[in-house]
Amino acid sequence: MLNNIMQPAGLFTKFEWRQARFPFNVGRQAFRWASWSGLKWVLASALVAFCTEVRSMATHVIAKSQDAPQLELVEFLRLGEENVDAPVFGRISALAVGDAGSIAVGDAQATRISVFSQDGTLRSTMGGPGAGPGEFNDVSDLYFGEGDSLYVYDNFYSERLTVYEPDQYRLAYTVRIQRTDSAHALELLGVTRESFVFRYGLSRATLTEDERRFSVVRRVNWAGATVADPVLMVESAEIAVTVRANVMRAENMPFGRSSTIRMGPGPKLYWGWNGAAHISVMGLDGTLSHQLLHQQPARSVTRSERRAALERVSGGLRNRLTNRQLHDTWPAYDTFEVDEEGRVWLRPVGSDGEESVAWRSLDSRGEFFGTAVLPAHFDLKVLKSGRLYGISPNEAGAPTVVGYEILD
Repeated sequence: MLNNIMQPAGLFTKFEWRQARFPFNVGRQAFRWASWSGLKWVLASALVAFCTEVRSMATHVIAKSQDAPQLELVEFLRLGEENVDAPVFGRISALAVGDAGSIAVGDAQATRISVFSQDGTLRSTMGGPGAGPGEFNDVSDLYFGEGDSLYVYDNFYSERLTVYEPDQYRLAYTVRIQRTDSAHALELLGVTRESFVFRYGLSRATLTEDERRFSVVRRVNWAGATVADPVLMVESAEIAVTVRANVMRAENMPFGRSSTIRMGPGPKLYWGWNGAAHISVMGLDGTLSHQLLHQQPARSVTRSERRAALERVSGGLRNRLTNRQLHDTWPAYDTFEVDEEGRVWLRPVGSDGEESVAWRSLDSRGEFFGTAVLPAHFDLKVLKSGRLYGISPNEAGAPTVVGYEILD
């Protein structure tokens, strides 16, 4: 079990330093053993050649990774257009895809779930506003479990999980998810044969300018009670809190780092702090399985980017930040998703005005598998069976579900 907070800082730096210092330690020992200048000259030449070879090998690996092929994509699905025999969505808040290809779309504005077949045919609608069985305040998360049972989580004050049977999607049962340590379940990460897996939110030093916020992963049994200790506890993001006259304002730090937590096959948790492309893969008992570590050059923050970022924050925070050192580089990535084969798909941090973003896929060794160039406004949510599903606005600005297929 992980009872302590995992520290995001320093992991990537320590790895790089240990790797870099090895050939030079060997060189120092060789010079101590040498007793005459000729041997020193030979060893020095050999050391230079050895270090050059190490650097060239490292450069080759990185260059090989970044030369991964661009994946060819073709759009095969679009849901939510007015000219299609399907609901028009008000605000898409959740998206899930089952093993049989069923697509569930949560509309937070209508508090409704629509289920489609893999070709886009509407199969069923459920929900509606209210506090009764099968009614919701919000549709926060959707998840297809084993056998394609559908799980719907409503975390807007109610913290209820509603389960629908597969095929006909009849209401099976509803369970309230337990609060713990003054925290409540924010996100349904997944469902296993033994338990539900939720991400809880936790704050410390609340209502002060030293407030910190954490993500806590917990397993929850079928009755809605938490099981044992937390599986994972990490800081959610770098935030700045301003408190004036008992009014609190929390804002994300410009160029700040944040955590991403996803549940992948195994089932396993994938966690990363985006200061570096370093993803930890863990079992649900808290044990570390392996790590994906990919070296890439950091993108520096320019003066104009710094000025623009400071203009977007509140005046109170701007005054505090002028005397505080901000990050000199952008995060290594924005967020990531995990596919059914355990590949991690990283969305890079984009720039304003970009029309497309090249998502990068890492295999189990941390090597680039390929890049998927997608519209910048496309919000990737699910990768399944060689298909990418996400949310994208149409020409009128209304939200739609768009699917792309990866061509061989």
